[in-house]
Amino acid sequence: MDYEMLFKFFRGEAAPEEESEIEKWLDADPANRREFRSAQFIFEGLALYGEPSARPAQNPVRPLWQRVVRHTVRIAALVALVAVTAYVVQRKTFDRVSDRMTSLTVPYGQRIRISLPDGSDVWLNSGARIEYPVIFKRGERRVSLSGEALFEVRHDEKCPFVVRTYASDIEVLGTKFNVVADEAHDRFSTALIEGRVQLSNRIDPRQPKIVMHPSEVVDLVDGRLAVAGNPDPEEMLCWTEGLVNIGGLSFAELMDKFEQVFDVRIVVARQTLPELGEINGKIRVNDGIDNALRIVQHAADFSYEKNVETNVVTIF
Repeated sequence: MDYEMLFKFFRGEAAPEEESEIEKWLDADPANRREFRSAQFIFEGLALYGEPSARPAQNPVRPLWQRVVRHTVRIAALVALVAVTAYVVQRKTFDRVSDRMTSLTVPYGQRIRISLPDGSDVWLNSGARIEYPVIFKRGERRVSLSGEALFEVRHDEKCPFVVRTYASDIEVLGTKFNVVADEAHDRFSTALIEGRVQLSNRIDPRQPKIVMHPSEVVDLVDGRLAVAGNPDPEEMLCWTEGLVNIGGLSFAELMDKFEQVFDVRIVVARQTLPELGEINGKIRVNDGIDNALRIVQHAADFSYEKNVETNVVTIF
């Protein structure tokens, strides 16, 4: 990043497009934030250090020890002033940048892995949306999620990590867990793989908080959070490998999932939904929607047509 642009930013003279460019640069790599702080320190130093004024010729020459002491005291005072000013300026700049939010929505049919400003990793499933600050505030790491995501949180016991969803706030100190937060279908689920998390109910705040332990799942049932059982990590996280778990879903839920992962629109052109019999297993996304529907036809009586031009699948 050009230091001249950063200096304009520190002076409050950067144009909106320049500020946007700096935000994207900060978000691209944790190393860029270190360079940002270095540039800020240089800027503050240049603002405070100046050329010493010339000593008047008529001033008497002081003894060497007095000049050394005087010079040392002046340097110590200047260093202290630089440190205090740098702290104040850095704090104000940090707070201003940390108030700026960025968001990412994953297109249907895709999956994305991102690194958050603190180094935590997030895998986002198709249709998921995450919102987080350019830089996390002191003592708090907070993100908002809609959809499905796998979090691998960097441990920092002094700075709790909170995932806010429509149904629950999930607070962690350092762990790995999967979240499904689908408000449109009133579906919320958290599965803990490693570490420890604490859930609070945003729909019913009167419910006591739930502390989860590894290999537990908490689901939202009639507005209440409830421990549902022990997850199978392979089943639960198969989506990160490009697989769709088709077990345990109704026909409508399965079609909703197919719309997301295959990036198609599915229209049911019949009076009632097909009865879905016993069906389990996983379908590879790369094999396409036709393969997925043919597999489901073994457990449900329906036919379908796909319009390639409109990308619409009609169920008969």
